[in-house]
Amino acid sequence: MIQTLIDRIIKREGGYVDHPEDRGGPTKYGVTVYTLSSWRGECCAAVDVEQMSVMEARDIYLCMFWQEASLDTLPISPVLQEMVFDAAVQHDPYDATRFLQRAVNAKPDGLVGPKTIAAIEGLESEMVAARFMAERIKHYGKVITSNPSQACFASGWMNRMSDFIVAVPAA
Repeated sequence: MIQTLIDRIIKREGGYVDHPEDRGGPTKYGVTVYTLSSWRGECCAAVDVEQMSVMEARDIYLCMFWQEASLDTLPISPVLQEMVFDAAVQHDPYDATRFLQRAVNAKPDGLVGPKTIAAIEGLESEMVAARFMAERIKHYGKVITSNPSQACFASGWMNRMSDFIVAVPAA
């Protein structure tokens, strides 16, 4: 399952990009300089991102975004797992968890624990997915409001969200 989700992330994120307005700086497969530096334990540059292999990106996603955020422990549908995983990659694992916690009315501390799991288990998956997507879209609005230069990415972000929104009934 996770390998399929990683495949989809890599396809959505694409190859090397260095957009001047991107707050994350140079990225490849969605992995930023900051993430690559954290992963390797040393300061990396744009050239390191550009030369990163797809296998290394896959390892980063598995360890730093899936396992670190405990996404495999959540009692959620595969559709909702993909929504949360995609948010973990694009925002960060703790923000993705906070979006989910807000969606289920749990304390938004960014950590998966028994209270978050209990809150999830008490709700229908389709409703959780719809609320999760609402939280994520609100986040984009906050990003653009606080930094209008990010509006240049709004169309792409909303295209990405539309793919998930149409999947809500399957959650």
